[in-house]
Amino acid sequence: MKNIGCLPVVNKGVNGETSTQVRARFDTDVISAKPAAVLIWGHINDFSNAPMAKEQQTRQTAIDNLKQMIERAREEGIIPLVATEITFGMPTDIKSRIMRLIGGIMGKRSYQDYISSNVLAINEWLRDYAKAQGIGILEIERLMTNAEGNRKQGYYTDDLSHITEQAYQDLQAFAQPVLQKVLIEKHGLCS
Repeated sequence: MKNIGCLPVVNKGVNGETSTQVRARFDTDVISAKPAAVLIWGHINDFSNAPMAKEQQTRQTAIDNLKQMIERAREEGIIPLVATEITFGMPTDIKSRIMRLIGGIMGKRSYQDYISSNVLAINEWLRDYAKAQGIGILEIERLMTNAEGNRKQGYYTDDLSHITEQAYQDLQAFAQPVLQKVLIEKHGLCS
């Protein structure tokens, strides 16, 4: 996406970064550029880069980082928007399904369930926070997940983590009108 109406789009996202890494470069990469708005998206890597034993601490750190970036943008007169994160893809082969079922019976979660359950929890927090703060939200989770909360078939690569070209195309088609409505119609940018 190169533009939203009259607004140029600059992507400062770095694949694989945690929210702590994004927050660390937020002033340099975002605030210094003085954009009209910023879309803050990403917390899945917080969980893929932290041990399961630190789940609660990791979740709180991600929430704190998201809040700090939102607050920092507002302090500088930049309109913050947030995006829900995408859950993991789930293996569909019979062996993986059986292992997941057995693990569930034994009270254990798969790596994918660990990641996805935390992504969903933070997404719920984001929805509540965005509503309370009057912040626009891009519901990427709802676009790309199925009824069980797992990433839709065809939207993840073989590693179950990254999204496919089709997912990127669908995301762009979904995001363009949503962002245009929030930024141009609600906030009057481009007037």
